[in-house]
Amino acid sequence: MNPRYGLYYGLAIAPDGTVYAAQGANDSIAVLHMDEAGTLSRQREFDTRRGDFPAGLALDQQGRLYVANNDPIRAEDLAFDTPGSIAIYDAAQGRELGRYEFADSFGGTSNFPLALAALPDGTKLYVTSQRDSAVYVLNASDPAHPNLISKIATGAHPIELLLDKGQSRLFVANAHSDTISMIDTQSDKVGRTILLRPEIVRDVAGATPTGLAMSPDQKTLYATLGDMNAVAVIDAEHLELLGSL
Repeated sequence: MNPRYGLYYGLAIAPDGTVYAAQGANDSIAVLHMDEAGTLSRQREFDTRRGDFPAGLALDQQGRLYVANNDPIRAEDLAFDTPGSIAIYDAAQGRELGRYEFADSFGGTSNFPLALAALPDGTKLYVTSQRDSAVYVLNASDPAHPNLISKIATGAHPIELLLDKGQSRLFVANAHSDTISMIDTQSDKVGRTILLRPEIVRDVAGATPTGLAMSPDQKTLYATLGDMNAVAVIDAEHLELLGSL
């Protein structure tokens, strides 16, 4: 096994079947191809900056790959006092185009950016912060100079994002709050939040939503519940819990 192989959370899939996978502590992004049968073949990889620790990934329709550098270290002395950042790459070339470094880092430590979701034109990039219980909104339309638009409070430990097909709703999985929040992407405000704990244990933490998916008709939202070994089934329009599988 190649010692540079690895995987840490982040996956992004392009329409042509190209799959990008974050390799965490290996400071690199693996590039694979998925054929029509779903078979994966490794094509190449490209390096991030040393110490970046790439995690969540997202693609836009401009050929840009966004990378959340979750738990970076200062490369010159391997010290864990480096703010989290978002790096933007030319996906085809693996060349860095720009980056945004989070300023509110409490002495330089990371805010642990993890999940990403990008509007097709890059005008808005949504970033979950594990530390800050919030989703940051960046304008990355100029990849060389991304800038902060706003910060949206959601729930504790947000670790997954999902845009609906129309790009009007952004769903956020708040793992430590056991909730799903829905953000209106026009106003960038939380419209609704739903608690995913069963009624019988309403006051007991531990549902832990970790992943999100939508049905093809966009009417049903599914959320994996890590500590319940279950999948929550949610009415996506009204954000109401229908049951679990």
